Amino acid sequence: MRALSVAGPVYREAAAIMAETELPVRVGFGKVDDSDPFNKQMRAGAEDMFNFTSYPTIIIVKKNRVKAANKEHWTRTYMKKKWQYYGGGRDHPDDFVFYLTSLANGKDPFVEERTLRPGFYKKGGKHASELIIDLEPDGELGFNTTVLEDEKNRVWIIEFYSDRCPFCNSLAPEFIKAAQKVYEQKGKKVQLAAINSRVYHEVAEQHGITSWPWVTSFYQGKKVDDMAGLGGWESVYNWALKIFNDAWRKQPPPNKFLQSEWVSQAYKDRKAAAESENAAASKQEL
Repeated sequence: MRALSVAGPVYREAAAIMAETELPVRVGFGKVDDSDPFNKQMRAGAEDMFNFTSYPTIIIVKKNRVKAANKEHWTRTYMKKKWQYYGGGRDHPDDFVFYLTSLANGKDPFVEERTLRPGFYKKGGKHASELIIDLEPDGELGFNTTVLEDEKNRVWIIEFYSDRCPFCNSLAPEFIKAAQKVYEQKGKKVQLAAINSRVYHEVAEQHGITSWPWVTSFYQGKKVDDMAGLGGWESVYNWALKIFNDAWRKQPPPNKFLQSEWVSQAYKDRKAAAESENAAASKQEL
């Protein structure tokens, strides 16, 4: 199986790195050939065992004395020891090292990863590009503050992706090319953006995104439509122009999100400052 032949060298290199890494607890690597007749008696894939149906399946077993940052990730038991499915990346040894080092240090690898804010299109990312805004749940590039509170009368074309999805990786250069072509046609009236919905799944869930890659659109604080038939750059380009022609207005409709309870404090502060300046200007005119 190709997946096993590709994963094997990465797994072995990660094991070698971890063997030389100083940690509070020792991290050991092992493997089981589930196709071996002798090992089949273990019934490893059975529902009452490790409950898997494909290869490679990677599980992590910990001794009970090892601290767990999130006990909800350690609800399964084998021979009185807690275990979980491996939830990290598999493309590079560093993926394993990061995940296992976090666990060995008593930290939640998912929380640790969020602090790194991984993104395809960010500076230093795998597909770094200034043409695509790589969004986040909060902060300077927060989804709500950047997209839903946008006051520049722009249509937003947004890709929800996973940085571990092969199709998302192959689509990224196409999405960048589509952005270039759209900007040549519509300038600053359209903005292409993306968000790593594997890491920031809560943003995807809020907007009805159930898989990746998924391209959708927003205008004036609300979702317009989802794209069907996602392919190369031309499919994104043509769909983006269609959405623009259907949705964009020179005199935009009111942005109802700005009147909602979810509007950010930053927007409220900007609005209050603008109203204060207008009031001061009116007094000076009098």
